[in-house]
Amino acid sequence: MEVNDDEKYYFSFSFFQIDPKWRWMADLAKEESAKEVENVIKNSGIMFRSYSNLGL
Repeated sequence: MEVNDDEKYYFSFSFFQIDPKWRWMADLAKEESAKEVENVIKNSGIMFRSYSNLGL
């Protein structure tokens, strides 16, 4: 049986938690930090999917 390289997948899971102090930051600072994170993710070239385990 031949193995096709197109069928190989690599999965890696990382879990992150926001510092509770972030909630007390000024709205403008929160917006700026959120944009910075967004830029890092967009420029990484890595496909990612986010989810929450807080429930519905």
